[in-house]
Amino acid sequence: MSQMTTNIEPRGIDTLMKSLDALQPTGERTTAAKFTALYANVEQALTRGVTQRAVVEALERDGLKLHPAKFKKLLEEARAQRNENGEGIRCHVCGGTKPTPSESEAQLEEGSEK
Repeated sequence: MSQMTTNIEPRGIDTLMKSLDALQPTGERTTAAKFTALYANVEQALTRGVTQRAVVEALERDGLKLHPAKFKKLLEEARAQRNENGEGIRCHVCGGTKPTPSESEAQLEEGSEK
Protein backbone atom coordinates (compact mmCIF):
# COMPACT_ATOMS: atom_id res chain seq x y z
CA MET A 1 0.00 0.00 0.00
CA SER A 2 1.41 3.37 -0.91
CA GLN A 3 1.15 6.29 1.42
CA MET A 4 0.12 9.64 -0.01
CA THR A 5 1.32 12.81 1.61
CA THR A 6 0.01 16.25 0.97
CA ASN A 7 1.54 19.47 2.04
CA ILE A 8 -1.13 22.08 2.59
CA GLU A 9 -0.13 25.45 3.86
CA PRO A 10 -1.91 26.51 7.08
CA ARG A 11 -3.56 29.34 5.18
CA GLY A 12 -4.76 26.78 2.62
CA ILE A 13 -6.40 24.67 5.32
CA ASP A 14 -8.29 27.70 6.59
CA THR A 15 -9.52 28.44 3.08
CA LEU A 16 -10.61 24.83 2.59
CA MET A 17 -12.41 24.79 5.94
CA LYS A 18 -14.29 28.00 5.08
CA SER A 19 -15.23 26.59 1.68
CA LEU A 20 -16.61 23.42 3.26
CA ASP A 21 -18.47 25.38 5.94
CA ALA A 22 -20.11 27.53 3.26
CA LEU A 23 -21.58 24.53 1.42
CA GLN A 24 -25.36 24.18 1.67
CA PRO A 25 -27.47 21.04 1.21
CA THR A 26 -29.51 20.63 -1.94
CA GLY A 27 -33.14 21.69 -1.90
CA GLU A 28 -34.25 18.07 -1.80
CA ARG A 29 -32.17 17.33 1.29
CA THR A 30 -33.46 20.49 2.97
CA THR A 31 -37.04 19.49 2.20
CA ALA A 32 -36.46 16.00 3.58
CA ALA A 33 -34.85 17.43 6.73
CA LYS A 34 -37.80 19.78 7.29
CA PHE A 35 -40.25 16.91 6.78
CA THR A 36 -38.31 14.75 9.24
CA ALA A 37 -38.49 17.52 11.83
CA LEU A 38 -42.26 17.79 11.30
CA TYR A 39 -42.91 14.05 11.07
CA ALA A 40 -44.36 13.58 14.58
CA ASN A 41 -46.81 16.44 14.00
CA VAL A 42 -47.78 15.05 10.61
CA GLU A 43 -48.51 11.63 12.14
CA GLN A 44 -50.52 13.20 14.97
CA ALA A 45 -52.65 15.07 12.45
CA LEU A 46 -53.20 11.92 10.39
CA THR A 47 -54.07 9.97 13.56
CA ARG A 48 -56.71 12.60 14.39
CA GLY A 49 -58.31 11.92 11.01
CA VAL A 50 -56.91 14.87 9.07
CA THR A 51 -56.52 13.93 5.41
CA GLN A 52 -53.13 13.83 3.72
CA ARG A 53 -54.39 16.49 1.32
CA ALA A 54 -55.17 18.86 4.21
CA VAL A 55 -51.73 18.22 5.73
CA VAL A 56 -50.02 18.93 2.38
CA GLU A 57 -52.05 22.15 2.03
CA ALA A 58 -51.14 23.28 5.56
CA LEU A 59 -47.46 22.58 4.95
CA GLU A 60 -47.60 24.58 1.73
CA ARG A 61 -49.28 27.54 3.45
CA ASP A 62 -46.40 27.58 5.91
CA GLY A 63 -43.68 27.37 3.28
CA LEU A 64 -43.02 23.66 2.71
CA LYS A 65 -44.38 22.93 -0.74
CA LEU A 66 -44.63 19.19 -1.47
CA HIS A 67 -46.26 17.42 -4.38
CA PRO A 68 -48.68 14.83 -2.94
CA ALA A 69 -46.53 11.99 -4.34
CA LYS A 70 -43.43 13.46 -2.68
CA PHE A 71 -45.34 13.82 0.59
CA LYS A 72 -46.38 10.16 0.46
CA LYS A 73 -42.82 9.08 -0.38
CA LEU A 74 -41.34 11.06 2.53
CA LEU A 75 -44.06 9.75 4.85
CA GLU A 76 -43.45 6.13 3.84
CA GLU A 77 -39.68 6.54 4.24
CA ALA A 78 -40.08 8.13 7.67
CA ARG A 79 -42.48 5.41 8.79
CA ALA A 80 -40.20 2.64 7.54
CA GLN A 81 -37.19 4.20 9.25
CA ARG A 82 -39.02 4.59 12.55
CA ASN A 83 -40.44 1.08 12.43
CA GLU A 84 -36.97 -0.27 11.65
CA ASN A 85 -35.62 1.58 14.68
CA GLY A 86 -38.55 0.41 16.82
CA GLU A 87 -39.69 3.98 17.41
CA GLY A 88 -43.25 3.96 16.09
CA ILE A 89 -45.63 6.84 16.79
CA ARG A 90 -45.66 8.46 20.21
CA CYS A 91 -49.06 9.45 21.57
CA HIS A 92 -49.08 13.12 22.59
CA VAL A 93 -51.63 12.34 25.35
CA CYS A 94 -50.33 9.21 27.09
CA GLY A 95 -46.75 9.04 25.78
CA GLY A 96 -47.17 5.44 24.61
CA THR A 97 -45.93 4.22 21.24
CA LYS A 98 -47.46 2.15 18.49
CA PRO A 99 -46.00 1.01 15.17
CA THR A 100 -46.55 3.37 12.27
CA PRO A 101 -49.21 2.14 9.86
CA SER A 102 -48.17 0.19 6.80
CA GLU A 103 -48.89 1.66 3.38
CA SER A 104 -52.02 -0.49 2.94
CA GLU A 105 -53.34 0.49 6.39
CA ALA A 106 -52.68 4.13 5.64
CA GLN A 107 -54.59 3.87 2.34
CA LEU A 108 -57.56 2.33 4.16
CA GLU A 109 -57.48 5.18 6.67
CA GLU A 110 -57.41 7.71 3.82
CA GLY A 111 -60.53 6.19 2.27
CA SER A 112 -60.89 7.00 -1.40
CA GLU A 113 -58.11 9.60 -1.41
CA LYS A 114 -55.14 8.19 -3.33
